[in-house]
Amino acid sequence: MTKILKILVFVLFVFGSSNLFAIQSYNVPQSKIEISNTSHELKIVNFLQSEPPKSLIFTFFLALFFGLLGLHRVYLGLGGSAIGKFILTLAFVGAIFLALAGTAVGVFLSVIVGAIVIIWHFVDIVNILNGNLKPEKGDYDI
Repeated sequence: MTKILKILVFVLFVFGSSNLFAIQSYNVPQSKIEISNTSHELKIVNFLQSEPPKSLIFTFFLALFFGLLGLHRVYLGLGGSAIGKFILTLAFVGAIFLALAGTAVGVFLSVIVGAIVIIWHFVDIVNILNGNLKPEKGDYDI
């Protein structure tokens, strides 16, 4: 069993960086495909740099269930705002623990930070449904 696992790891290591496994099932514009007759291989120009199309439905469900953590923003390529949303959510959780400890500062912070996080969450969901929150590169593939 370990020999099979070692062979599988070796094969994935050797071929993992090649374009054999990189071809996806989505449409590639004709301008991105170039066939070289001299080397008898298919060269895909800028294929690895292009982003696969993002799903609007998947983005909506990510925002609905994991939106407070900012995972939908990571999926869309908006990493900076995703980190900000995650930090605000952590601050909200910390403020709730302070409020449960009975401090007035904790109650105040949990109300303020909680309102910001929840309003941002609902605005993101509405913007996704309206089509205003789009991927950083490209558009949705519905």
